[in-house]
Amino acid sequence: MQVDIINDHLVYRPDNIDQHRVVFPELKVAEVRGQTYAAVPLSLANSQLLNNMGYTPPTPMRTAYKWPGRYKPYKHQLITAEFFALNRRAFCNNGLGTGKTLATLWAADYLMSIGAVQKCLIVSPLSTLECVWAKEIFINFPRRKSATLHGSRQKRLTLLNENVDFYIINHDGIGTIIEELRQRRDIDLIVIDELAVMRNAKTERFKTIKSLITPEKWAWGLTGTPTPNAPTDAYGQVKLIKPENFNGNFTKFKNITMVQISPFKWIARTGAEQVINQVMHPRIRYALEDCVDLPPTIYHEREAQLSPDQQKHFTKLQREAATEIDGKEVTAVNAAVLVSKLLQTACGVAYAGDERAKLDFGPRLNVLKECINEAKAKVIVFVPFTGALEALHTELVKDWTCAIVDGSTSKGKRDTIFNAFQENPNPKIIIANAQAMSHGVTLTAADTIIWYCPPFSNEVYEQANARIIRPGQTLHTNIVHIYGTTVERKVYGVLKERGKLQSLVLDLLKK
Repeated sequence: MQVDIINDHLVYRPDNIDQHRVVFPELKVAEVRGQTYAAVPLSLANSQLLNNMGYTPPTPMRTAYKWPGRYKPYKHQLITAEFFALNRRAFCNNGLGTGKTLATLWAADYLMSIGAVQKCLIVSPLSTLECVWAKEIFINFPRRKSATLHGSRQKRLTLLNENVDFYIINHDGIGTIIEELRQRRDIDLIVIDELAVMRNAKTERFKTIKSLITPEKWAWGLTGTPTPNAPTDAYGQVKLIKPENFNGNFTKFKNITMVQISPFKWIARTGAEQVINQVMHPRIRYALEDCVDLPPTIYHEREAQLSPDQQKHFTKLQREAATEIDGKEVTAVNAAVLVSKLLQTACGVAYAGDERAKLDFGPRLNVLKECINEAKAKVIVFVPFTGALEALHTELVKDWTCAIVDGSTSKGKRDTIFNAFQENPNPKIIIANAQAMSHGVTLTAADTIIWYCPPFSNEVYEQANARIIRPGQTLHTNIVHIYGTTVERKVYGVLKERGKLQSLVLDLLKK
């Protein structure tokens, strides 16, 4: 039921005038053309009451909030921010690329500005701590301060003791300072990004974060893919944010949302989505294609830390232009080769002559999997080195249907892969060397390209992205840059700006 703002009042048509007089002592009533209208002073508290009564009210954000930052909110971001302000506990399932991070921060900033909350704890994947959350706060909220609680326990505690507005920490980092976080009564808003990782209510991670969300605190859960594997993925999320929405255990929830068709196979029941809508409430959901005012292609950065194994050899290569991995000597004879070796090390498979030296690349693999899970449609993963490409295929095929396209893939096989990708459910993912498919191919079944590592060619980068950004594409598209080093991040920057990569190589090596 619609509510309008007129002369600093919320004006609406009440369904039960006597009930509304009890709820709102300051209620004003008027007859207009035979219709009864009610008006209450515009305030967040009154908006929240009307929201709880089934109305769809605006909030004072519409008129009083300044919406700081370099961007004006899109309509769906404004609605999302108001949704958060109206609901102490809420689910946001806006898709990848819809700007839900900034909408969340606007809501938090507004609540801080009116004294409704004091400080905010943001719990998110390691890959988004700095390059997403901290970056958005720094750029758009000059009056707010943030601290990224990452590193040793002592470092996290030192940062936690800083007087800032936003504390940012990864999901598994909570446990290292949980007792100190529990004592911080002033941290009264908790935002959990990628909430779907909390789908299992039996894990220590779930129990630890659950202990922070006490009844008096605000808590918002964000994920574009609430049920990536099965309807039962919603169970842990509901028990974390709105446990009162479902009175039962996991087995009961599974029986309501799934049906067993063989001794080892369960499938979603008809009507499972309706059950999820009921228990994940209040919930807001904007798919990327619903946001018609957004640009058609959105670029994202994801940070993947180097494993200790990668960091050791990366540092040695930078210093000495040589390192030994599992008895294999990896050397660089000139500037271009050195940069290539550094990127190979960051990917997890370096070349020692004709041999391959494999390193632990678990952190980058986990970030890649996060990005794949966030994609609405199919995905193309570009990997510039054959060794890393094949290593990724070995890992990803455990969870998704994948096809490889590189220089050794025959034309006939490529055509078969591309046709299946466009016309059939499988494969879900193409893992490719960008040079092998950077011209002429239409792959608009995908909405997301993930660069596992940057290429060293502007032309290859632009042409490869054009596989999904082309006529016939009906979806908003996402280009994701995964990086773990300064070298990679700078290369991506030059690629986006169409700068000269040769100059960048020389500059990096001078440093």
